[in-house]
Amino acid sequence: MTVAGTVSGSVTDGSGRGAVFKTSPGSGALTSGVSASRAWRGVPPLVPELWSVPDALPIHPSKFYCHTRQIQLAMSVLYGRKVEAPKSALLERLRDELYTEDHAGVDWIAARRSLRGAELVTPPGRPLRAIFELLALFERHHNPARRARVLRDLDNRIRWELQTTDHTSISPVSGMLNILALRSGYTDDPDAKRALARLEAWVWEDDEDGLRVAGARSASWDTAFSLQALIAASPHAEVDTAITRGGAFLDSQQIRETFPGYREAYRLDPKGGWCFASVWHGWPVSDCTAEALEALLATPTQSLDTDDARNAARFILSCQNPDGGFGSYEAKRSRLGLEWLNPAEMFGDSMTEHSYVECTASCIAALASFRRRFPNYLGAEIEPAIARAHEHLRLAQTTDGCWHGVWGVNFIYGTLFGVRGLLAAGTRTNDSAIRRACHWLRARQRADGGWGEDAAGCVSGRYVEHRESQVIQTAWALMTLLKARDPDWGAIVRGSRFLIEQQQESGDWPRQDPAGVFFHTALLDYTLYRQYFPLWALSLYESRRLERLAFSQEPAVHAESDPVDSAA
Repeated sequence: MTVAGTVSGSVTDGSGRGAVFKTSPGSGALTSGVSASRAWRGVPPLVPELWSVPDALPIHPSKFYCHTRQIQLAMSVLYGRKVEAPKSALLERLRDELYTEDHAGVDWIAARRSLRGAELVTPPGRPLRAIFELLALFERHHNPARRARVLRDLDNRIRWELQTTDHTSISPVSGMLNILALRSGYTDDPDAKRALARLEAWVWEDDEDGLRVAGARSASWDTAFSLQALIAASPHAEVDTAITRGGAFLDSQQIRETFPGYREAYRLDPKGGWCFASVWHGWPVSDCTAEALEALLATPTQSLDTDDARNAARFILSCQNPDGGFGSYEAKRSRLGLEWLNPAEMFGDSMTEHSYVECTASCIAALASFRRRFPNYLGAEIEPAIARAHEHLRLAQTTDGCWHGVWGVNFIYGTLFGVRGLLAAGTRTNDSAIRRACHWLRARQRADGGWGEDAAGCVSGRYVEHRESQVIQTAWALMTLLKARDPDWGAIVRGSRFLIEQQQESGDWPRQDPAGVFFHTALLDYTLYRQYFPLWALSLYESRRLERLAFSQEPAVHAESDPVDSAA
């Protein structure tokens, strides 16, 4: 499985069907500098010496969100060396195409300070602009000998990153920048050579969209959710073989060793974790680990080793923030908010880890399942962790009953996890927080029975109705209502009928707008979401329908006929 995505300054059209990634204006300027189509004076100054300041300072890159700091690492090396492509006819043609005036006559200082408004999501404020001016002044007077020492240290950090990710890096963007950074100082670097060969790991090809570079690979993430969906379907379909095979694969993807030097690399100990992609990726994530642990604990044919389960729980616990919520790759490293330092310009909330409702809910669910299976292990750590996370979720709920999602579009996704987390923490279904969430969802059900939320709300911060119902979001809403045992059976029946009517003869559901998102503006097309979430929702529906029939043979509530009965 792969995750394709489109990054743009505006997501109002919801058209993120491709996988061609546009970089932020700042990184675009840097790659233009490497290609010599832009003079280095026109590139925002990312001086490598920032990595040599005391790491206790909030501006030290170790405090940044991991994707941000890994990109900053390679970009600092490239900026520090300022290598350029040799002059050529191709370069001259690029310059002619990119600039309306003569390249030699461009005012590069003014160009560095100018920004295109249509691309700005987080425009640089006065403090960041002032820092850029100070760094530009520093750049004119830096010590060459000191810079050489700093660059050698950063080169070694890049090599460590490559060697612990099977030379793929945390993302394809970081991977390409890491290759360029090492090649800028070492034309025959073996790690750069291996990384260049491994770029193929990020390439995805299918008949519909052809060849492209994916934003991420998601085998472990998809397998964990697919397993849970199949387990929900197991009372109604023969899926035992798929569950057994999926469980064996997922079990094989756990990181079972510590990476030497992880502290010096500003990393958590990855032992026990699962990555978003596969074990080769080397960057475990809190909710990927939680969903994998949850799936394996629920898989009847998979006997999870006690030590492996305990290591998974320990990794999850290491990602909890002081406010009780859970970060993604790690706990927040900075006590201060650093968004005012955000140089990306087209991404939001990308400077530090945060407490995410999705990660928090997944971690609560997995820790609660671990506690039930292994009551004699880590109890003194898990009990208070769940209690603190439970309180965080309650505080994160909005006044109208929903939760703001970050990794999916958007409030429907967040509400799915908010309710799931509260229930996993022991909240009763008649609790006011659960009932308010269900009321919020029912109020947004469309006339055709489905739900649809537009990705524009990821930028505006408010719920935006989509022009049509979305299969994936309808599945999310149904799963929430069913897990919360909402009494409005009519709403559940209408949503289930929508999913059944949308299913194609092949068993597939139609491709619609992307349901995933990254840093507010990067829309992600999770190909398998439209498979396992509808299956999961309909499996929960069928179990609930049969449960109701066991109590009464009366027609469905509110004069709504069950879609399964109607089809029969």
